[in-house]
Amino acid sequence: WSGSDLFSKTGCQEENDRYAYLKMVSAVGLVMGLHALFMLVTGRAQVTGAVMLRYLPVSALYIISMATGCLGMRYIELSILSPVCNSSGAVVVVLILLTSGFGALPPVSLLAVALVCAGVISLGVTEAREDPERRMARQEASGRKYSKSLLALLLPVLYCILDALGTFADARILETLDEAAANTAYE
Repeated sequence: WSGSDLFSKTGCQEENDRYAYLKMVSAVGLVMGLHALFMLVTGRAQVTGAVMLRYLPVSALYIISMATGCLGMRYIELSILSPVCNSSGAVVVVLILLTSGFGALPPVSLLAVALVCAGVISLGVTEAREDPERRMARQEASGRKYSKSLLALLLPVLYCILDALGTFADARILETLDEAAANTAYE
């Protein structure tokens, strides 16, 4: 994920380009589309219109979450954005608990969720306590000035929720769809 974050952050931070985040999403889509073409041409995946339609809601959740995350990179530091966005796995566990009960997961999953929550809360406390002068000096050194706006905080949280919903829906739909076909339909 760190490599992905690095390339995404670099591709999405152009302050004068309002659509840099959409260009990044399009570049990812192009690469994924090339992989889908490879899967189709080599016969490794069989995708029908019905598969594409059934997987479309999951694809939409993933694509919208990716665009939201890339947009968020313009407003908040990666050290804050990435842990919040990547907490989506913990949200999936909560969704499983809500729909299937505590018996559906091993106790270690609950421990993992607790650790992720503690990490994100600790990150927020650390960020809130940072000396404003040190923060400004660090941001000036990087050539970026991030804000502590509602939008800056909302975008990574929205990514987290959308990605978690996509992952949760993905697990449910893959009970009835071939994984390679579903992945290729997404791409």
